[in-house]
Amino acid sequence: MTGPAPRSLYLPDHRTGGSLETRPGESAMDGPALLPVLLGLVLLHLALGVGVSIDDRLVRVHGALVIGATLLAAVTDGAARLPYAFAYVAGSEVLWRFMREGLPWETAKYLCILAGALALMRFRSTSGPPWLLVAFALLLLPSVLVPAGQPDISDRSLRQGTLTTLAPAFALLMMSWALRSERANRPNTITLLLALALPIVSIAALTGHRTLTATQIVFTGESNFATSGGFGPNQVSTVLGVGALACTLVAALHRRLLVSLVALLVAAGLAVQSAMTFSRGGLYAAVLAIVAGMLMAPGSPVVRRALVPAAAALVGGLAVVLPIVNGFTGGFLMRRFQETGTSNRWELLLDDLQLYFDHPLLGVGPGQSGTARVRFEGAASHTEFTRMLAEHGSMGLLAMLCLFAFVLGRVRRAPDADHRFVIVSITAWALASQLHAALRTLAPVFMLALLATQLTHRESDSARR
Repeated sequence: MTGPAPRSLYLPDHRTGGSLETRPGESAMDGPALLPVLLGLVLLHLALGVGVSIDDRLVRVHGALVIGATLLAAVTDGAARLPYAFAYVAGSEVLWRFMREGLPWETAKYLCILAGALALMRFRSTSGPPWLLVAFALLLLPSVLVPAGQPDISDRSLRQGTLTTLAPAFALLMMSWALRSERANRPNTITLLLALALPIVSIAALTGHRTLTATQIVFTGESNFATSGGFGPNQVSTVLGVGALACTLVAALHRRLLVSLVALLVAAGLAVQSAMTFSRGGLYAAVLAIVAGMLMAPGSPVVRRALVPAAAALVGGLAVVLPIVNGFTGGFLMRRFQETGTSNRWELLLDDLQLYFDHPLLGVGPGQSGTARVRFEGAASHTEFTRMLAEHGSMGLLAMLCLFAFVLGRVRRAPDADHRFVIVSITAWALASQLHAALRTLAPVFMLALLATQLTHRESDSARR
């Protein structure tokens, strides 16, 4: 069956020459109206974050609105807006988790699975499923049989471990499948990055407000729950880092200086808040992503003309702000980032490998590595790749090979240096974040799903469809 032509979403449109450098005036994203809209949205989300800090019941209101808008985008003719909904949901997930008795823990992932499925039923994909990701998800299923056959594992533990572990894989599959026929130009790339970053601005406002209003904060050489808004520093640091990355890319891609400056200012604020969690992974992953993109696409006009000056301005700004922030922490912030230890992540990684060697075929079962450990009983894995070995065994190894083949294929098919820079940056962040935070959040899953979009459309391709 012949479906609709691919809709313009977020990758460069080859009708404008195939580069991220598209013609002036082709989108409102390039117009002067963007600046006041952007400032208004940033202020709105700052207010939302402070509001949630004061009364976390606002999470339910925000969540209900986002869930409704996402499902509406999936089932109406406005399904071309679904990628922006996916981006916003990915940025909102950790905000929703600040309310302990609010939305279910994996709401964001379940929502994206459902919305992707609804969109596929409403708008038939012309490209078929991404088979490597189908294999990736299905290869993780056999390990469910391992804990199911053990009477000492409760039904609740089995159900929770299975759903939490498999949700990222199936969210990746459904989002990728729903986006596989999509393409877009540079202005829409900017919109997509802003959709991801805006709810993360709320998280920064929340953590900043609770830090400034706390009666007492004890700074040590460990991750700090107080400066993370009372929630897990690892997850907060991760999403603040990807928000800083997204805003840096917006500053590099946009033509208007004032918009780029606002994006850089927001990026600096998110980077500082990420550092203030004392969880180093979020900031490290963002820096690694930018560096990887620059190294893999040295000839990109975006890198030469925009990113290098933007990065220099961002580093200069942080050089002024960070000493002040370090003084606020009594010098503990700099000491934390000067440490070279892995906060037991290396030891957990070795534990994961030992579990794999002890259970090489199917592993110990999804979500069961914590209870199966000897040295760190109850501790969850922080490295997704070794977690998959420990909990899924050789099936997990094959699944990872499928995932890596999918990622490498998309990077290799980047049609020009500008594409390669964006693709490598988001891929590097998605993979690097899994080294320190596994797949606890939807953000790296969403970044990987973006790779499923078609990258080589030309006008003649669309005409044939």
